[in-house]
Amino acid sequence: LAATHKFVTPKSTIQVATWNVRTGYHVDQLKIIAGELSRYKISITALSELRLTESGIRTVSIPGSDDKMTFLYSGGDKHIEGVGFTLDQRAAKSVTAFQPLSSRLAILTLSGTVRTHVFSVYAPTEVSPDDSKDDFYAQLQDALDTVPRTDLIIIAGDLNARVGADRSGWESTLGRFGLGKANDNGVRLLSLATANGLTVGNTFFRHSLKHQLTW
Repeated sequence: LAATHKFVTPKSTIQVATWNVRTGYHVDQLKIIAGELSRYKISITALSELRLTESGIRTVSIPGSDDKMTFLYSGGDKHIEGVGFTLDQRAAKSVTAFQPLSSRLAILTLSGTVRTHVFSVYAPTEVSPDDSKDDFYAQLQDALDTVPRTDLIIIAGDLNARVGADRSGWESTLGRFGLGKANDNGVRLLSLATANGLTVGNTFFRHSLKHQLTW
């Protein structure tokens, strides 16, 4: 991958999204995903539960258009879990590196005025064994330790976490618009974010109730 375009600049407007697609393995599923993201004009999407095996890059034509979308994916040897990214044509020209680390973690690096690293993640569910959660967060921390803190870092994906509304001890990490009570995964997420100087972005903006929770 060789970047030919500086994508992330102070003057650029970039739509970044995350989506648990449940699967990208079925026939034409990637075309459906590409079509929906194109319709909403999303430049970069962190995908989870993609369920593609191994790792790689695919170019997919957008239905009803001459445009294409690039898929970069990271999976295991079975059609479970899986993470990755979609990039529109402009974003694809700015990629300097793609690191498919596991079926739960991949990193995309983009060129720009500020170098940007997007982490696509799929965390174990709340009822998963503690060992699985420990392994996931240890791998995520190891990956964060490889990234210069002067760069822009975005962690996006399905973290299966509820961070709650209680900001006590998390004032620099959690905004005023959390919801409910934190669960175990939420505490793990808050701890990771606080230790790395990150914020839980969507808690800093007021959303309608139906947009605050999934499932």
